[in-house]
Amino acid sequence: MILFKNISEDKKTLWFESTEDQEVIVKIIDNYTKLCTYKLQMDVVPKVSYYFSHLADSQSRYFEIWDQKEQNLLLKVGAFNNQINDIKNEDKYNLLKDFNDKNKVDISVSIGLYEIFVTKIYDKFFSINKEDIVFDIGGNVGFFSYYSICKGASKVYCFEPSPSDCNIIRNNFNFDNLTLEEAAVSSNNGYVDLYFDKNHSIAASIYEVNKELNPNESEKIKCKSINLNDYIKENNITKIDYLKIDCEGAEYDIIESLDKDYLTNNVNKICLEYHFNKGQLVTLINKLKECNFKINFEFGDHQINDELGMMYAYK
Repeated sequence: MILFKNISEDKKTLWFESTEDQEVIVKIIDNYTKLCTYKLQMDVVPKVSYYFSHLADSQSRYFEIWDQKEQNLLLKVGAFNNQINDIKNEDKYNLLKDFNDKNKVDISVSIGLYEIFVTKIYDKFFSINKEDIVFDIGGNVGFFSYYSICKGASKVYCFEPSPSDCNIIRNNFNFDNLTLEEAAVSSNNGYVDLYFDKNHSIAASIYEVNKELNPNESEKIKCKSINLNDYIKENNITKIDYLKIDCEGAEYDIIESLDKDYLTNNVNKICLEYHFNKGQLVTLINKLKECNFKINFEFGDHQINDELGMMYAYK
């Protein structure tokens, strides 16, 4: 048996106790989409108070505690208040409420949901405007592409190499102004290996960053690769108003391969999550500055030396 103890004043932390030695699964569920936003396995013993904190500032969520096989619900607490959910406010076409990820193992899909619709990391220094042409490189399950359409983008090009994630996008977000390319974006046309953790799809990469994972949890597949310059020319794309890049390490090759004249005259805003930074970011920034971009970081200029972070470039 699990005993409820308390909820913190800010409604983000749950305290509980167990009446026996057992292994439990603690989940946090979004009350609007019913997606699991975080999940943790815990070993608990009697007469000890445990706490579990939510990572994202959602206004409508609840805690669940299950046995280790997730067959018996031991405790459910929430939702915490009656305020209108942030996600609901942004869900213009009411598609998130019934979002189906078809993969109950992967809990990472909700991380993107909260980053985009709640904490709004892609709106920090600039936003998507009506009639914008948006490129979503590293589309995952399509939340940013859908967010862009909700904001009034006239056209969205989404690039995602994972076949399963592409199927999720097709099944959930069927818009005439959304073009989905089942491909990675890099410096070359052809085919590349895609490495991914089945439990965390947002970490998929064309670099072997998951090689130390349990083989039962990671996979490698062959996927199509697109050179962005060639794609732009072949499709006669005269401008990109908002270029979003989150592709687990390929961002350096993408920016390096982009034509300087096109970056200078035809791209207006870039929001880029950088990874594995070992000095490459400085080279990337220097090129963007040559193309008249101003640069900001999510938490300050000191992040130029961080291995991971968000970078914003705009004119």
